[in-house]
Amino acid sequence: MIRLALGLSVVALFVIGARVVVAGRSELAAGEELEQSGDLDGAIIRYRRAAKWYLPGAPHGPEAIARLGAIAEQNAGATRRAAYRSIRAAAFAARSVFSPYEEALSEANAALGAADESGELRATLDADGRVGPAFIGAVALFWCFVVATFAFIRRESKDRLRNGLGVLAAAGFVGWLVTLVWA
Repeated sequence: MIRLALGLSVVALFVIGARVVVAGRSELAAGEELEQSGDLDGAIIRYRRAAKWYLPGAPHGPEAIARLGAIAEQNAGATRRAAYRSIRAAAFAARSVFSPYEEALSEANAALGAADESGELRATLDADGRVGPAFIGAVALFWCFVVATFAFIRRESKDRLRNGLGVLAAAGFVGWLVTLVWA
């Protein structure tokens, strides 16, 4: 029974990973088409989406960030700001325990801060480095499912063990709900 649960978990992770890679590549290809046709605003949106579909080791995220950086360097004004803001948005969306686009985020923050003459934007540019509520919520929900699955697999008549696992699963679910409110 444990092998079945582990096997299903591996299959589920593979399906989720495949979905992320396919969606990221699709957004990257759409961005390339829009950039070639001259629609930079549309390309920026698609590249940002591609970078947000982050999976460690997948090439579409860093490629999208590089394309956004190139658009920002080759243009000025609103297009440049939109590209740098998209880099920031993708970097914040992809962060978890570590930040995969940290160098690009620093460059975007520096460029946006230098362009801001009033100083109002500068206060919001520095990343606080904390793990986002979405990541904590995902961990809490994962914990809930793991403990609930373990409690289901244990078919012994140890009610105390099952009740304790039920409390742990409920705690994971409550943690997930708290992060929904927090976000």
